[in-house]
Amino acid sequence: MFDKLFNYHNWFFYKGRFTSTRLGDLFYIVIGSMIVIYLIVGDNKYFIEKFAGIFGAFMFFALFLTTFKSYWIKPPKFIRKGNDEVSSFLSIFNHSSYLYGLTIFTFFLTLTLNGLLMTISQFIIGVSFDWQAIFYNLLFLSMSLFTIFYFMFHISKDKITIKQAKARISFYLLCSGCITAGLFGTSFKLALTPFLTYVGIGYLCLRYFIDKIDSESETKESV
Repeated sequence: MFDKLFNYHNWFFYKGRFTSTRLGDLFYIVIGSMIVIYLIVGDNKYFIEKFAGIFGAFMFFALFLTTFKSYWIKPPKFIRKGNDEVSSFLSIFNHSSYLYGLTIFTFFLTLTLNGLLMTISQFIIGVSFDWQAIFYNLLFLSMSLFTIFYFMFHISKDKITIKQAKARISFYLLCSGCITAGLFGTSFKLALTPFLTYVGIGYLCLRYFIDKIDSESETKESV
């Protein structure tokens, strides 16, 4: 699954026919198609609104893909170990890469994804939602999913053992528990409780997946 996702992502950044990347080619194709349709249809308010939606959706989609390669906020060189791409930094299993991915990476990833969905909904479909509430829930869900994918990626690529993963998850569970206890009775509790809840669910899901892998490995070895 990870290999296929990487292939799909990298496809957009392969050398294009007209520009340095296929993503750049798609940009010119979208712009060219809009110009041609505009010349045929004319100054039509309906089509102009759809054009704006398609162009905005494409730009947010491009930013979404770029978030995996370029830093929105670049950590110091000694933290990112000299990695110039976000994906390379996240492929390192340590506290710095995990915390960066859990906070900054997921925030901008959610921001671009939320913008993509909002543009499609409002300009193309014509439906409006409470996007502030959706953003917060999508952000916390992204943090939970990132936690699961981060650990499962390193396990699947044999970069860490099951015991290392269990020890690290237990440590993060301990940290989240201490933060929750420390926030008891404070105004920050309402702000951070959803975050700790979503990420805590991610840790519990991880423990289930890892225990399942561990038990299946033991079964194969006994056979």
